[in-house]
Amino acid sequence: MILAIDVGNTAVKAALFSKGELIRFERIKLDECLKVLSIWFSEKKASEVIISDVTGNASELIDWLEMQSNLTVLTSDTNLPFVSKYASDSIGSDRLALVSGAWIEN
Repeated sequence: MILAIDVGNTAVKAALFSKGELIRFERIKLDECLKVLSIWFSEKKASEVIISDVTGNASELIDWLEMQSNLTVLTSDTNLPFVSKYASDSIGSDRLALVSGAWIEN
């Protein structure tokens, strides 16, 4: 199981995948995220988790996820399937995830 989390400015989006198939998706408020994901983990534990946080407000969630599974925090330093020619590391991790998904699909 792989859990992908996007912490955005208006909501947290969480998607659980099994063998490449989406099996669960939910849009969650950040302050409810730990509660909701605790329930998810009690039902089906994800072995891998990747999180993108454009807000910088998810440190408590990130700390909790590190204790639950193998966590990757997506940043400009993360090994990606493409080389970015963007001159700054200020590109949002949500944009990096989007380009990675597009790159893999081609």
